[in-house]
Amino acid sequence: MTRKLTGAPYGFKRWIPEPDPRELTVVRRIFAWHKEGLSLREIAGRLNEEKVPTKTRAAGGWRSETVRLILNNRALYVPHLGGKK
Repeated sequence: MTRKLTGAPYGFKRWIPEPDPRELTVVRRIFAWHKEGLSLREIAGRLNEEKVPTKTRAAGGWRSETVRLILNNRALYVPHLGGKK
């Protein structure tokens, strides 16, 4: 099943790479927690506990699949996070 992307990736305001500073702060935390060894489910759980809104303000909040998509798009995020690819 192929998913159609309907909006800009989390951390960006539009598909044209225009970083959203508030969302990129969350992305930094996701990468840091992953580096510390937290699982995708644990990261999603922390974000939900802290009531961090998702891009779509989904009723179910953060899911491990959403966290995985962010982590798998490293090439998109790293230049805006001040790290190396």
